[in-house]
Amino acid sequence: PQKLEIVSEQVTADRVRQEMVHLANDEKLPFLIGLLRQRKSVRTLVFINTKRDAEHIEKSLQANGFDARVLSGDVAQGTRLRLLEEFKSGVLPVLVATDVAARGLHIPGVDLVVNYDLPQDPEDYVHRIGRTARAGASGDAVSLCCETWVYSLPEIEKYIGNRIPQMVDGHALIASDVVKVKRESRRPSGASSGPGRGRRPAPRRR
Repeated sequence: PQKLEIVSEQVTADRVRQEMVHLANDEKLPFLIGLLRQRKSVRTLVFINTKRDAEHIEKSLQANGFDARVLSGDVAQGTRLRLLEEFKSGVLPVLVATDVAARGLHIPGVDLVVNYDLPQDPEDYVHRIGRTARAGASGDAVSLCCETWVYSLPEIEKYIGNRIPQMVDGHALIASDVVKVKRESRRPSGASSGPGRGRRPAPRRR
């Protein structure tokens, strides 16, 4: 008996045009809006590391004229299927997702993947950008390297065996007319869920 092992020489899909741009944290949303305005893609997947940030970006994109929805792990199955169907059919142009959408989903026609946050796991980077350029098509993958997540970049480039090319004049895409949405504050642990609820304070002794 002989053991034959076939290993691909290229980790990432060869039809994915990869680019990256270094940005400050507060430049990421204006850049994303400028990028979406320029590319005018039919189906865009925006990957974000946390559900809370994904919901904030969803509302920010909606406030700036983009039809966007969030797909995360705690979305109900029926809602998830409906969102995916709307995204596949082109009714929903922008899907903001956590890594729940990075693996196991075949969505044809995704022409732009944006890593709004660089993933912490290099394999997740490969799975994310693999959502585009499927079935012989080509696509773009743009990664935003910010102050918070840029430390993942060396491991990603080591894993894929290549340096990710920097976007030429990427900062020119930063939009200056962004409508900002206030981020919802987290409710402190033990806070009452509404007016009149929770324990009343104990009466003070005199």
